[in-house]
Amino acid sequence: MSRARRSQTGSLRSSCIKTGAPQRATSCVRIFTLFMYLNDVPEGGGGGTRFTDLKPEPITFMPSRGKAVLWPSVLADAPDTMDPRTHHEALPVWSGEKFGANFWIHQYDFRSAHASGCTMG
Repeated sequence: MSRARRSQTGSLRSSCIKTGAPQRATSCVRIFTLFMYLNDVPEGGGGGTRFTDLKPEPITFMPSRGKAVLWPSVLADAPDTMDPRTHHEALPVWSGEKFGANFWIHQYDFRSAHASGCTMG
């Protein structure tokens, strides 16, 4: 499954993580997430993606055309539980626009689960 995103100057997207008890249906579980930047943002233009809960400190990826960030979305020893380290936020775009695309790899067939009302994926 994929989704395109556009962020304009001054736009702010809140932090993102799917939380809660183990997900309702294993077919809805996103096991990996890939985010790809589709354009360059001017230097100092913001628009980075910051992983806020990484230790010893958060890490920020700045947008650059063709750059991609891949992360596991679930715990290796509990593949139906979201990995809290994946909490991330899109930083504001201060100059220009940011275009990106999300790609999700699901554990099982997500289309049938989505058609049945599962919205976790």
